[in-house]
Amino acid sequence: MTPNEQKKAAAEFAARWKDQGYEKGQSQQFWMDLLVSAFGVQDCILA
Repeated sequence: MTPNEQKKAAAEFAARWKDQGYEKGQSQQFWMDLLVSAFGVQDCILA
């Protein structure tokens, strides 16, 4: 992922999660989405 692609993906991620509400209840989804969409991490497992 190039720096420009990463910046675009991060902006899209921020827009998608803006005003989502219940932070603790969605924390795992939030982190998975951040790692996959903004940083390009694949096959990550959160315990």
